[in-house]
Amino acid sequence: MTAAVEADWTAALEGFTVYLRLLPIKAETADRYVAHVRRVGDSASVGPWEITPKWLDGWMGEHNWSKGTRKRVMISLRVFYSWGIGADLCQHSPLIGMSGSVFRGITGPEPTRPKMLWLDPIYAFLRTLEAGGRAPGTIRMYRQRLTALSYVFRDPWEVTTQDLVDYLARQDWSGEYKHQLRSTTLMFYRWAERQGYVVENPALDLDPVRRVRALPRPTPTDVVLKAFEVADRRTRLAIELSMYAGLRRNEVAQLRVSDIVGDQLFVQEGKGGRQRIVPIHPTLRETLTAELSHRLEEGENSPWLFPSISSIHKGDHLTAHHLGKLVSQALGKGYTMHTLRHRFASQAYAATRDLRAVQELLGHSKPETTAVYAAVPDGARTSAVAGVGL
Repeated sequence: MTAAVEADWTAALEGFTVYLRLLPIKAETADRYVAHVRRVGDSASVGPWEITPKWLDGWMGEHNWSKGTRKRVMISLRVFYSWGIGADLCQHSPLIGMSGSVFRGITGPEPTRPKMLWLDPIYAFLRTLEAGGRAPGTIRMYRQRLTALSYVFRDPWEVTTQDLVDYLARQDWSGEYKHQLRSTTLMFYRWAERQGYVVENPALDLDPVRRVRALPRPTPTDVVLKAFEVADRRTRLAIELSMYAGLRRNEVAQLRVSDIVGDQLFVQEGKGGRQRIVPIHPTLRETLTAELSHRLEEGENSPWLFPSISSIHKGDHLTAHHLGKLVSQALGKGYTMHTLRHRFASQAYAATRDLRAVQELLGHSKPETTAVYAAVPDGARTSAVAGVGL
C-alpha cells in the first residue's frame, strides 16, 4: 500500500468514525463497523473509493466466514459506503451485485429515507403516481425500491445502464424481484426523461428478466387446525378472511365494519385501488357474526374490523405488517396469509374449474396470475391424460 492510499484510508476511517458518533447506536456497534472496514483497507492496494465489486467479491470469498459473520461485515461495509455516497466521496457502492449485501431490506442504523440527491426526485415521481390514482401499497413499494437505489448510487442522473446491470446481478434475488426492480427503474427514468433530468433512459436497454413460474403453495389443513388452537379471536378472524375469502393481508387489515353487507364483503383491493365483491362463506359468516356481537358487548365503535390498539396509531386500523406477523406466528414457519390465499384459490378452482370466477374473487387483472395461485386438483392431470385417444 502506497503512502497516498494509506492516507486515503486513514482519512476515510476518521470521517466514518465521526459520522458514527452522531448516530443513535452503541459504541461497540460503531467500533465493529470501523473494524470491519479497516480489515478491507489493510488488504487493499487502492483507496476506499476505488474499490471495485469484483475485488470486494474476491476478498469476501477469501474468508471462511459463517453466514452471520458475512452479513455483519456486509452491513458494516454498506453503512460505510452509504456514508461515502452521502458525503459526496463516491458515486456508487462496490457492494452492488453482491449476494447478501443487504440492500433490499436496508438494515443497519440508516433511516429508510432516500439519500440527499435522490430525495426530491423520488418524491416528485411518487406524486405523479398519486396523481395517476396508484394504490398506496404500490406507491410504497416504488418508494422502498428507489430508496434502496439511493443507498447504492450517489446521483440518480449519473446512473448508467451498466450500473443497473451490476445492481441486478444478484444471485440471491429471485427473478420476480429482479423483474419488479427493472420495472421500477424503467418507470422512474421514463418519468425523468420526460422531465428533462436525463437525455436517455439508462434502464431502457436492460434485458427482460426471466421469471420462473412458481407452483401454488396452499396452506395444508393440519397447519390451519394447529393455528386455530393457538390463535386468539382477532388472529383467527384474520386467518379465516384469507382462507375463506382469499383476501390479501392489507385488504384484511383495512376492512371496515361497513364493508360487511348482507352475505357479501365489499373489498377495497390492495392493488390498483379497485373494489370487488366476495360472497361470505358460511363458516366465515359465523365468525363475523360472533365478532360483531363481541364488539357490541365491549362498546367498540371503531369503523375498522381490526382497529389498532397502539396509542401512536389510535383511531387507525392495524397495520398489514403486524397483522401478517400475528398470522404467520400462529401458522408456523413457512406459512403466511399469502399461502392461505393460495389455499382459497386452489379450493375454489377445484370446486368450480372456473379460472375466471377465481380470478374475480382474488382481484387479479390477468388469469395468468390466478393460475400461479390455484393448484391443479388431485387427479385432474391423470383424468386429462386418460381422456386422450383415438
